[in-house]
Amino acid sequence: MIDWEHIVEGYNILGAGLKAALPFFLASLMFHKDYLDSNLGNTHPLKRSQVWGSKYMLDVNYRSKISISSNTCNCCTMRATGIPLQWSSNEVIKQLFEKVNYMSNHMSGMGKN
Repeated sequence: MIDWEHIVEGYNILGAGLKAALPFFLASLMFHKDYLDSNLGNTHPLKRSQVWGSKYMLDVNYRSKISISSNTCNCCTMRATGIPLQWSSNEVIKQLFEKVNYMSNHMSGMGKN
């Protein structure tokens, strides 16, 4: 269980919608931590925040729960890419459509003698 009160200042006064989004935000930060470390200066506000210095960001055991291959947290199945879910669904539909077209094109000549 994440101790939000210790890593997000003012957590107790946040609305329900923002509280629901925080796990996605933390998962994205954890997933992109190495990139952010390399590309943000040490004075960047994110690097000075409570969440950046929290045990969740520093402990590799927490970070290893984000699966690099699927961009999904193994614990809660949240995606950590920032890509909206509908885009992923659209890509799957596009791939299926292409496969159906391919099969249709290759089967159209079958059975004709």
